[in-house]
Amino acid sequence: MKKNVLFFSGANYSHKGFYNNNYDIFLVTDDSQEAKLQDTIYKQIIFLPDFDDFERARSTILTINQDFPLSLVTTFSEKKQPLVSKICDSLNLNGPSKTSVELLNNKYLMRKKLENKNLLETKFSLVNCRDDIYRFIEYTDFPVVLKPIDGIGGEGITLIENEQNLNEVEEDIKNYIVEEFIQGKEFSIEAVGFKGEHQIFTITEKIKDSKMNEIGHIIPYNQKFFCLERAQEYINTLFSILAIDQGITHTEIIVNEDGIYLVESHLRMGGNHIGEMIEMTLGINMSDIYAKSMIRGSLYRGKIEWNGTYAEVLSIFPNESGVIEEILAPEKIENCNKIFYLKSVGDFVLNKGNSNRILSFIKESHSYNHLKDSVKSDIEKFRIKIDTKYV
Repeated sequence: MKKNVLFFSGANYSHKGFYNNNYDIFLVTDDSQEAKLQDTIYKQIIFLPDFDDFERARSTILTINQDFPLSLVTTFSEKKQPLVSKICDSLNLNGPSKTSVELLNNKYLMRKKLENKNLLETKFSLVNCRDDIYRFIEYTDFPVVLKPIDGIGGEGITLIENEQNLNEVEEDIKNYIVEEFIQGKEFSIEAVGFKGEHQIFTITEKIKDSKMNEIGHIIPYNQKFFCLERAQEYINTLFSILAIDQGITHTEIIVNEDGIYLVESHLRMGGNHIGEMIEMTLGINMSDIYAKSMIRGSLYRGKIEWNGTYAEVLSIFPNESGVIEEILAPEKIENCNKIFYLKSVGDFVLNKGNSNRILSFIKESHSYNHLKDSVKSDIEKFRIKIDTKYV
């Protein structure tokens, strides 16, 4: 007998692992274009234009569950996780827990929880005005990082390196945290969990620019920085504190000689094609592992076999805010097999924030150093013309 799973929104790539394991998949979406999908992996696509209407969303899920008992209700969208966890809680359905979602989606609450359990050493503070940041800097000194409590995808993050940067911050800011800037290498840990057990499948090395944009990832990471066993121990402790019992997780950390420092953790697959690059290098689909775990009732510990290839994704950001006038891509980039256009001519973009990526492209190589050494030259091959007169 087939099992049933329901997803709120999301790319079908993230759902295919369940389809390949003989699940019937229901998709609830508020995206009119997504609702028109004729993708064969879905048993039914339901268009729900107003996700803020809790009772309507709950009623929709209740009706589906009565006809097709649902083994899992979930989403890989952080914006929709509070709604989904609330529905699962009210209908007693298997899905993301309210506790973990509340902690993960509130940077201040999460840090307080970890601080109380002695897993967070980064100094931080809740701030609601510029003077609060001044007082924090008197305690820690520059540089510091300013983040919205509920921000996602790198939105609203500001690096404050000096007095001038600080004076550029709005006088009255609400619901932000400020924390000390941690020097070190940044990574993301990609794992799958079930019934309190978690397995790391890979770690990516992040590439960031001066504006703190994630301009790239390399999979797998260079293990000279820290060992996988150390990361696994950290993840086990972190997820126990945050009540993360199951699901695909993407956890961002900074590592230096003093230890591991948490940046963020998410109940979803890593973005910007990380899932695809895991398949390219390890032959593993994260949602396939999650689906197999649900079928067997315990964590399916997939065999990790690296094929000797490194995969790298690089992103192009606008240098200025404005309207895109022209996107010029080179005829050829060595070892590049895919280019993904995320913005079009005529779109308005800001010169910061991960949601303002204009395009991304994936490269493969047997040489880690070759990929790292060519980042700057590869990015410079693209030409983006921005009209700034409407800013």
